[in-house]
Amino acid sequence: MLMIRRSETTVLAFQRKDTDGNVILEKPAALCFSVKKDYRSKDALILKDLENGGIVFDAETGWYRIGILPEDTEKLDFGKYFFDIRKKDDTGEKYLCPMTELEICPVVTHRENMR
Repeated sequence: MLMIRRSETTVLAFQRKDTDGNVILEKPAALCFSVKKDYRSKDALILKDLENGGIVFDAETGWYRIGILPEDTEKLDFGKYFFDIRKKDDTGEKYLCPMTELEICPVVTHRENMR
């Protein structure tokens, strides 16, 4: 399970690797990260992809970075959601990360309480 705090910036970073453990440096045609309350729903509450800039790819290192911004989560209720990461290239579509739980957690110490 992935836990993130509501209304805070979170960056998820990962590399794709082949079966021998080598980093794959080729950028896929499409890569999508989506979050839903009900995994059967067609509507994503958070949707990030390579095309809209929500996922950034570094071709030299093979690192992908998914930026979840405060405005992405500020209106979501606390609790459990589901996410996955899906890619599309010339070999077809494939889930890089199968459906996994994500929990939106409250922030305990708020900025206005910092001294």
